[in-house]
Amino acid sequence: MSHFWALYQTNVEFALVGCVFALSIYVGLWSGVLSVAPIAFASVSAFAIARIATDHPTWSLYVLLIIGMVIGAVCAYITSFIFLRLSSHYLALATIALVLISRVFALNFTSITGGMIGVGLVRSISFLQLVLILVVLGVVFQRLRKSRFGLTLDALREQPEVTSSLGVDVLK
Repeated sequence: MSHFWALYQTNVEFALVGCVFALSIYVGLWSGVLSVAPIAFASVSAFAIARIATDHPTWSLYVLLIIGMVIGAVCAYITSFIFLRLSSHYLALATIALVLISRVFALNFTSITGGMIGVGLVRSISFLQLVLILVVLGVVFQRLRKSRFGLTLDALREQPEVTSSLGVDVLK
């Protein structure tokens, strides 16, 4: 069994990371917005974490994840001022363009990103830690679904005008 796991462990870990990306895109779809921008924000966070981890190898994985989330959230907040002026398919096209632009930056800023080779990480996350993070995210999403925020997103997806007339700030 351990030989089997050694062969497929990397594939399973990439699939679990893909699940995290799917959940991040699902949040936008949940509110009725097609956006692939979380991929660009995650790449900015990942490169920042990789650089910080090489400079501070003793920092905890969880501290690095929190720093990465803050960096990604700041990038999302800054770009939201531009993107939220768009609607419908224009927003989807703008987020696709953002992903393509971030890819160009990632490939060409070799001093920061390592170019096509990438940045080597000092530490890796264990499979158990990755599964634990996904379980926590799953529980958080399940709790959000039944919360006031979740109900607001459902209403926003179905009828944005009615949701706005009920006093919900649609842009927020």
